[in-house]
Amino acid sequence: MNLISKSLHYIGNNIKNVFTIQIGAMDGINFDETREYLDKYQWDALLVEPIPEIFNELKNNFKDRENYIFEQSAIGNHDGQIEMLTVPLDVIEKEGLHPGFKGVSTQYPPRNGFGSDFQNDIDVKNKFGVTVLVPCLTLDTLFKKHNIILIRIPYWEFDNIETILKNELKIKEEL
Repeated sequence: MNLISKSLHYIGNNIKNVFTIQIGAMDGINFDETREYLDKYQWDALLVEPIPEIFNELKNNFKDRENYIFEQSAIGNHDGQIEMLTVPLDVIEKEGLHPGFKGVSTQYPPRNGFGSDFQNDIDVKNKFGVTVLVPCLTLDTLFKKHNIILIRIPYWEFDNIETILKNELKIKEEL
């Protein structure tokens, strides 16, 4: 068991009233490394997914979870709307693309798989990628909207999240 798994199990077994935030939740099932912990420990969660058809799958997959909050938004540096690059689900299925492309959506300039130098990613992006306009929130707006005033983060993520938040929120390191 790796350090992240050990830490999440420690949190699940020892900390009450855990509230998690998953940005880029996709459908909540495929390629989701947090689902095991959400299921096992019944943590409350805010699941954020910007792509409309994937967001609808996310909500449908967890329609019975009363402790989940769903937010259809991208997280960016402004509130409003933002263009994202994605491959439609029907195209992934029809063209027999790797199912991982379901979760490869990005803001501009392209990052993740769509920003790579791997020729297959470039070909898929150029041939099948479409631009969609989605709602966009800053982290600050997202947290205020859902009344999140404290986030608990594992020590190994402290430097990253601190940089992202730019000290706008008070952060308490729990581990």
